[in-house]
Amino acid sequence: MKTFFKLAACLVLLLSTNYAYANKTVPSKIEHVTVYRQGAVVMRSGSVNISSGRSVLTFTGLPNTINPQSVQFSADGDFTILSIQHQVNYLTPPPPNKAIHQLEQDKKRFNLDLQREQTLLSVAQDEENIILMAGPMIRNNKDSFSINHLKDAADLYRDRLRNVKLEKLGITQQIAVLQDTIQKITSEIKKLKTQSKRETINEVLVTIDAPRVINSNFELSYQVSRASWTPLYDVKVTNTSQPVSLAYKAKVQQQSGEDWDNAFLTLSTGNPTSFSLPPVMNPWWLNIYTPQNIYADDESDNRMELPKKEVLEEVAVTSYAAPPVVQAIDQVISFQFEIKARYDIPSKGKDYVVQIGKYDLPADYEYYAAPKLNPYAYLTAKISDWENYRLLPGTANLYFNGTYLGQSAINPNVATDTMSFSLGKDESISITRKKGKKYSERQFIGNKQMKTIAWDIEIRNNKRQEIDIVIEDQYPVSTNEQIEVELLQSKGADVDESRGKLRWEFSLKPGKRKELSFGYEVKYPKAITLALE
Repeated sequence: MKTFFKLAACLVLLLSTNYAYANKTVPSKIEHVTVYRQGAVVMRSGSVNISSGRSVLTFTGLPNTINPQSVQFSADGDFTILSIQHQVNYLTPPPPNKAIHQLEQDKKRFNLDLQREQTLLSVAQDEENIILMAGPMIRNNKDSFSINHLKDAADLYRDRLRNVKLEKLGITQQIAVLQDTIQKITSEIKKLKTQSKRETINEVLVTIDAPRVINSNFELSYQVSRASWTPLYDVKVTNTSQPVSLAYKAKVQQQSGEDWDNAFLTLSTGNPTSFSLPPVMNPWWLNIYTPQNIYADDESDNRMELPKKEVLEEVAVTSYAAPPVVQAIDQVISFQFEIKARYDIPSKGKDYVVQIGKYDLPADYEYYAAPKLNPYAYLTAKISDWENYRLLPGTANLYFNGTYLGQSAINPNVATDTMSFSLGKDESISITRKKGKKYSERQFIGNKQMKTIAWDIEIRNNKRQEIDIVIEDQYPVSTNEQIEVELLQSKGADVDESRGKLRWEFSLKPGKRKELSFGYEVKYPKAITLALE
């Protein structure tokens, strides 16, 4: 209880100090947001009438993810900024939550629909009761009806009762759907209200001194956490005579606690939260290490459990924005994309896709096959000068001739001078790999055995145009002096002896075929078994 009174006294003292001058709550609007790979800087703007003398401008309703050390204020006009202070207001309740308000409106609408369906169900039930009451009356008075009249009455009774029961079934199902929807909305409202109770009101107090009444335009900026953007690409190829179409996008998401409504965006590759000082190299001390037993109660057990890995949930793209005009700006240690369009990015943690640029990249197309792994030829696009487009590591969606092929990855940090994309397998190119009869034999020499193996590869181009194709295969590489490997023949292949890789690169005209072959010999002790095929 004493702690509470101390806190209250501190708050009263703080407020009395700030409110000694004229206090004015100033409205502002989010005008621009710079989104970093982690975090964002929000810039608010507006205008205010400043009184003469000393006064305090209060900017309230700021998110609780704000970094107090990052707050900056600037304005035009002849006055002096005495101080800029951040504070948490525990006395004022948070403003109404937009998401909660929208959910409550939805709940009201669904409740009205539920009442309507329940009324229809009640009417249908009354009609069913009337029909059921009419049945005994018909049976009791059947002597007064002719056979035709009795048959018509029975048909009417059966058909109408069936229709009413089916109508009740449909209404009951609709009621169940509405009740389930209302229950989910109620749970979501409860969760959001619980979160809102934990939120506090953040404020920035700017103390100024003006010689006269001034109307001033101002900018207030601050850094927030729980915001980020990641690159995303769409790679599209129409045919092998056209360049690659690359759509450069960004997935932007934020849970900063405030909605970015109709704001300009800038996407930066910098990180304002990173440690900015260079590392310091301390002395490297050497000492004899004596292992310590971490289990004092059981000296025979020196096992240690490894920490469990966390499972990350995949976030789906939920919204797309129209392609804007984008200006790329190089900075000293980063670069940024200035988006010439306004966006709405709610504080929901969902992904919103922003178009950065679209490029037509000249490409060389060739087929690639590794017959040892599978008998298919894969079309690849090879792009040069990719570094001119400021690409960042990210996921790429691949499309060929309007068909989605799957995902690949762009990683400029490890890419060579040429960047390659696989565009899928082409079944109009047939490839077979068979064991050659000429060299496939086994011999025994003293305490060693020698095995000779050969492979024949045939490639046939069933397309109507000439293709460029690369074929790769391999032979074993020894890592033991008791095992000797010799490549006997490779028929025109480029050989990488350190990796045991064979590479053929050639063109193949329509309807033509080409035969490749290679063979190798392995000597090794009789007592061991090796996988040589």
